[in-house]
Amino acid sequence: LQVVLKAEDIAHVLRDCIALLPGSRDRNGRAIIIFPPKEQQLNPDNIRNILRYLHTVTADEARDLGFTVIIDMRGKHAYNNVRPILKAINHLCETTNGLNIMILIIKPDTFWEKQKANMLLGSWSFEVHMISIDALAKFVDSNQLIRDLGGSFPYDHDDWLDTRLVPITSYFISPL
Repeated sequence: LQVVLKAEDIAHVLRDCIALLPGSRDRNGRAIIIFPPKEQQLNPDNIRNILRYLHTVTADEARDLGFTVIIDMRGKHAYNNVRPILKAINHLCETTNGLNIMILIIKPDTFWEKQKANMLLGSWSFEVHMISIDALAKFVDSNQLIRDLGGSFPYDHDDWLDTRLVPITSYFISPL
């Protein structure tokens, strides 16, 4: 039995932009989760918790189609986080029946970074594609990609957080 996480439970992790759920979809209708490049090593528990939370808050009809996870490795040391992210996704797949996940790893541009990235791949229970930023368009329309990935999908992480962390009662006007 898994305990359902609330945004307040992992607010510090959500604020760190470890993973984003912008509300966009890939060409097959799957919800998109984005892991932006991070220089610092990510805590594996935080990765697992945020994935579990994002899985929970996704609408049922989108969750049934599955997820496309985009891992952006273009940052200086972003490749250090790929294996922990893949392990956390694998854990989510093992603990969730029938979860359909495809991974798109955006390769770094420099030759040596690409070599390090290729060494990180292993055997997983889901599809993993190492692609260039330009090849992302084969999987996701540009109007469904956030600006950081070359798209036009409107996404503001602070707004996203506000809708999850502000108590619903604050939206109602109290009587005089």
